[in-house]
Amino acid sequence: MGQNELVQINSDNLLTYLLQKKEPVMEATVFREFLSEQPWYDDQQSLFMRHFSLFHALYNLKVNIAMDGYYIHTDPMRMAAVPYPEKGLCYHYDPEEGKFCGRIVGDGTYCRMHESIYTHVMKSMAYDPLREFYLDEKNIEYGKSREFNDILNGVNTYVIHKRDVDHALETFKIHNPSRKIIQGKYRILVKQFHPDRPGGDLNKMKDINRQYALLLKVFTI
Repeated sequence: MGQNELVQINSDNLLTYLLQKKEPVMEATVFREFLSEQPWYDDQQSLFMRHFSLFHALYNLKVNIAMDGYYIHTDPMRMAAVPYPEKGLCYHYDPEEGKFCGRIVGDGTYCRMHESIYTHVMKSMAYDPLREFYLDEKNIEYGKSREFNDILNGVNTYVIHKRDVDHALETFKIHNPSRKIIQGKYRILVKQFHPDRPGGDLNKMKDINRQYALLLKVFTI
């Protein structure tokens, strides 16, 4: 096996392993269970290969078992697999506890305590850039590219600031983000809101600049 080849992880075994855990587990723990037989190298490219292989399996599992009533949480620090709540119970997932809220809801999906958290999500475009990145097997090749560290930093930034990134994508009205598309959308927004232009808005422009800087940190290619 080459250093940049995808490691195949059995989805059934991965699901069973996560369901048996009583609390969320760290990525390193899952590594030891499923990738311990892989040769270890003293370079970041080899680590990225294992990381990508695991998340490729996790996102495939997440997509394929959603209809079977299971949720896969892919946070590197808190991986977990849990059954979705019954209908009429709150779908807010607490990564620290590793479980759903479960309070009774009205006509919606979330209880009164958590409904406001998801207002922007329900109105925004359904797009998960991490899912799109990890589901494409060819992206494992970035482990040997010059952009390697930038990509890893972008992934980490998205994990930490997911809600802010999602809100920025909504502001920029981007469905399938790339650095080039983000830069193009930014130029359009500058023409619309720059305070030196008719109808410009200084505060809005400040928000756009902050969101633009965040998107460039996440989407490095």
